[in-house]
Amino acid sequence: MSCATGTSHGYYEQMNNNWLAQWKFFDPDKDNAFVPCSLACLKGGEYPSSNISWSITRTLSNSSESVATGVLDNTVSIARIFALLPLDSAVYKLEIPDNNVTNIWTMDISGVWTLPHAIKINEIFPRAQADCPEWFELVNNSSMTISIKGWKFGNAQDSGIITEDAISMEPGRYLVVTKNKALFSGKFPSVSLVCQPNVWHALDNYKDTLRLWTKAGRFCDTAAYNSAWFSQWDNQSLERVSLQKSGLSRESWVIAQNPTPGQPNASVAFRSADQPSMEIGPLLFTPNGDGKDDLLSIKPVFPASYAITVSIYGFNGRKYIDMPSTPQAQYLWDGKQSSGSVAPVGPFFVVATFKNDSKTMVIRKKGVLWR
Repeated sequence: MSCATGTSHGYYEQMNNNWLAQWKFFDPDKDNAFVPCSLACLKGGEYPSSNISWSITRTLSNSSESVATGVLDNTVSIARIFALLPLDSAVYKLEIPDNNVTNIWTMDISGVWTLPHAIKINEIFPRAQADCPEWFELVNNSSMTISIKGWKFGNAQDSGIITEDAISMEPGRYLVVTKNKALFSGKFPSVSLVCQPNVWHALDNYKDTLRLWTKAGRFCDTAAYNSAWFSQWDNQSLERVSLQKSGLSRESWVIAQNPTPGQPNASVAFRSADQPSMEIGPLLFTPNGDGKDDLLSIKPVFPASYAITVSIYGFNGRKYIDMPSTPQAQYLWDGKQSSGSVAPVGPFFVVATFKNDSKTMVIRKKGVLWR
C-alpha cells in the first residue's frame, strides 16, 4: 500500500526541536490485527545532509520494542512514512534522532481502535438537586490511554457528544460528565477531570438506559437502572460494584452510601460477592470503656441484588438491638440495647438476614459479651 500523497487532517504537532510530525490512522484491519498509519515529517530550517533514521516503538508492561523503522528521504521537503501498527493496548511513539537529541511524539490510536469495553459507566447521579446537577462517571478499565474526544452518550432515541476537547483518560482514570460543570465543581472541588457536553441527554429519575459509543460509532458500554431495584432511594448516586458484569444487570448497581465521583466506588468491597457471608469480632467482646475490644465489628459481604437487616439477640432469644437499615461495609455495636441500657454479659447472636426477589438467607454468628 502506498503512502498518502498529501498531508492528512489527522494529528498535527507543533515543532519539536524544529521538526514537525503529522499522521493519520486508517480503518483497522481486524482480521490481521493492525492499523495502517501514514506519516509526514518536515524539518524546519536546513535539512540534514546525512540520512536521518526514524522508528515507531511500542511500550507495553514496562518493555519497549520497535515495530517499524526506516530512513527519511532527505531529497524532498516533506518525508513520508507508511507503517502498520499492531492492534493492542501499547503506547506508540514516533522517534526521530537529530543532533544528539531524540525527538519523540506519542501516537494515540484510541481514536480509531480501543480494547472492547475499555471505558465503563461506573457511577450515575440522575436525581439533580439545587446544589448538584445530573452527572455520570466513566472509568478507563483498560491498560491503554484513551482519547474521549468525539465519543457519544445517550440512548437509542437520543445521543450527544461528550466533548470535542482533547481529553485523554489514562488507565484507571475517572472522568465525570455533567450537565453543569461549574455547579458540579462547586459541590466536588477535588474532582479534576470533568467535562460538560454542549447538549445534555437528560437522565430519568426512575428508570433509564445510558449508552456509550466511541468516536467511530462503535458501542462501548451500557448501563441501566430502575427505581424498583432499590429501597430507600432518595437522591443518592448509584454505583457499579462489578465491571465484569453487564451494566444492564441488577447485580451491578447499588445505592451509594456517599457519592464518590473521581474515586473508586466504596461499595465494591462488600457488595460484589456472589453469595452472602458475615464475619464478627472480637468474639470475646468487652465493652467496659478500657479502650480495648470495646466495639464489636460486624462485616457482611453480599451481592448487589440483596437487601440486608442485622440484629443482635441474647442467648435467650430476646432482641437487644437492630443495626441501621442502610447497607454498610461494617456495623459497630457498643454493647448497648435499643433502650440505651447495657446488654447483659454472656453469649449473644448476631443475625443477618439477606433477601432478594426470590431468596432469603439467614446467617447467625455467636459471640460472648464480658465486662
